[in-house]
Amino acid sequence: VSQSRYKRVGRKNFVGLQYRLYYCMDLETDQSQEISFFKNKAIGNSSFVASGVGLHYIHDSRDNVQNAYSGYYLEVAYNPFFKFMGSTQSWYNLRIDGRMYKNFSIHSQKVLASRIMVEHAAGTIPYMIMPQFGRYFTTRGFVQGRYRGITFMSVESEFRTSIWKILGGVVFANVNTVSEPDGKFTYFNPGAGAGLRFCINKSQRTNIRI
Repeated sequence: VSQSRYKRVGRKNFVGLQYRLYYCMDLETDQSQEISFFKNKAIGNSSFVASGVGLHYIHDSRDNVQNAYSGYYLEVAYNPFFKFMGSTQSWYNLRIDGRMYKNFSIHSQKVLASRIMVEHAAGTIPYMIMPQFGRYFTTRGFVQGRYRGITFMSVESEFRTSIWKILGGVVFANVNTVSEPDGKFTYFNPGAGAGLRFCINKSQRTNIRI
């Protein structure tokens, strides 16, 4: 469950509160007791509750929320989950999400979109909702939850271009990492790909993506 309430500050800034609730029970793994990290050491390996009210700040100067050609987006979110709020463990999560959009043509779409995300958690963090690959629409090419750690970092860029009438194309690349148990970043995982976009509403820039 996630519910937010924001107040506009100026034309492009928003501040507010967000309540988040994670409730998981009867978690299982098909690995044996002898080899399973999840059964033996993972926090919240059978059930857990994470409940908390966080502070959020958003700056949004994008020209279109669904499919921006220009502008910037910055979100800073601090979400504490403490026992007095109903959580089974006490911990917090801090996330910073920055995006930039630049169109290199005034007659058609030739947009470079870039994104940097950093997510960090501290305290007694339930294993299932640690910072991880694939959350918040990051790390294309990797299954969500494949890698987890107390700190996650991602850098992504894609180039979108018009091809013919309603048909467009995109190429993208990203590199992502999570911290090791000692807090260091050892492995950096790259990803890349391409796709097609079919515009179904030109005024709102709504696309079907393949």
